[in-house]
Amino acid sequence: MVGKKSTTPITPKTLKTISNDASNNQSIIETIQKSLFDITNEIAKVQPRYAQSVSNFQAEYLEATKMVIQTFTNFQSTLIKFNWINFDNRSTLYTDQIKNQVTMLTENIIKTFDIWNQITIDSIDIAKENVKLYTEAMTSMDIRNRDLISSWNSFLIPSYCK
Repeated sequence: MVGKKSTTPITPKTLKTISNDASNNQSIIETIQKSLFDITNEIAKVQPRYAQSVSNFQAEYLEATKMVIQTFTNFQSTLIKFNWINFDNRSTLYTDQIKNQVTMLTENIIKTFDIWNQITIDSIDIAKENVKLYTEAMTSMDIRNRDLISSWNSFLIPSYCK
């Protein structure tokens, strides 16, 4: 077998060319864009359920808090009713003053919550405006980038090559 040549022809390797077709690239970009839109839409579908779930939890929590307050005050009323806590006669002199102090404290706490809620709502509104500004900035940046690419193309590619 020495010196015997192989009879099977060897085919030359063909070079694979990478297509630089703009439509292929555009198709990839459109697919990515569609996928990102689909993901965003899925998030948007679930968001109302999250908001409702949080809202339901908050309502349940507030009802439980009211029940605890009611139970606690009922217990205190029962102790006083059966004279387990001894009050002397001076306590009746201070009853109105104590009620006034509790009422003033309650009003101050409610005012504080109102201010706190307004600050929170204003902060959310400002964040919403910031998202709008961010979107406008991205749009403006896109326009400027397109103008820049167009300028560079017109500078780098002579008109006779087009």
